[in-house]
Amino acid sequence: TKFNVGLSATESLTFTEAGQVLRPSNFVDTGGSFYDPLGLYDTTADTFTPTVSGDYNITLKSAMTNTGSSWIFVHLFIYNETDGEVVTWPITGNGGAFASTPISASGFKFIQGTGVLNLSSSKAYSYGVKCDTTGGGTIDLQTDIGGTVWQLEGLAYPDGGQTVDMANNAPDIKQIDYILGLQKMFNL
Repeated sequence: TKFNVGLSATESLTFTEAGQVLRPSNFVDTGGSFYDPLGLYDTTADTFTPTVSGDYNITLKSAMTNTGSSWIFVHLFIYNETDGEVVTWPITGNGGAFASTPISASGFKFIQGTGVLNLSSSKAYSYGVKCDTTGGGTIDLQTDIGGTVWQLEGLAYPDGGQTVDMANNAPDIKQIDYILGLQKMFNL
């Protein structure tokens, strides 16, 4: 379970108030370093719906430019589209964001964060950017200098309740042959 998707073109996000979360669109999963061999990321809806509930290793990156005339403070999050809420990263500080940074007027920043989040197979998730600046502001998410990227690096731990077929996961030999093989391997 892996994908690496990123923006295909620079995208402007205009925040009108503090606390607002906007979700960039137009992520692509092919070309350059982008891939999604299993088709897990929906490029039409710009969402990911896990096939199995569990803890996923996620990295969010963004190269961004503040196009406004005053500073802006932004956070990168995973957004739960199904419930309409930010999924917080279970760490102290950063307000649960994967990464946070202030960007000065007309300034540029590259930020990234990596963490493990519990995601449900019954929900759709997207890449979210939250503004914590009174009055909002506008940023451009860039495609160069690291780009704006969402990497899903795999399932860290599946949630309980999974069915495991032991017969299909065990070697197809008799128990005595298995024990004799171990004895022979280790000269016992």
